[in-house]
Order: sequence, then structure tokens, then C-alpha cells
Amino acid sequence: LVFSHGQFIRAVAWLIKHQQKARTPALMSEFRALEVREPLSNCWSYQLVCGEGRWTVEYLVDSSGNERFIDAFCSPQR
Repeated sequence: LVFSHGQFIRAVAWLIKHQQKARTPALMSEFRALEVREPLSNCWSYQLVCGEGRWTVEYLVDSSGNERFIDAFCSPQR
């Protein structure tokens, strides 16, 4: 369990999704635009899983504990 600010948690998910490309100026600008347009709400989180030597973002968890699969970072397979 990691507790932090939404922007940091989303940055972790962004890095998992884009890996080394996440650090390019274009993707950093895209991250900022997403963060301004759709900030991660208070008490929301991501379910992160490490398996087969890599991390995936399985789903978004809202403040009520409900799983949501609408976030662009979530893994298509489950």
C-alpha cells in the first residue's frame, strides 16, 4: 500500500505504461495536460501488480472502493 498525492500516483502509472518513453518532452507535456484536464480525485488509487517481471496497472479504485476500468492506464487484460 502506498499513500501519496494523486499526481505522484498517476506519474507512477504513467511510467509503468510508457516506460522509458515517459520521460520525453512530448509525453511529459501530454501527462501535464491529462493531469490538468482529469486530475486523480482524492482517495482514488490504482491497483498495481508485479508479475512475470513487470508491473501493470490493473484498475482504478475510487473513494468508495469500487473498481473502475475506464482509465487509460489500466491494463486491457485482467
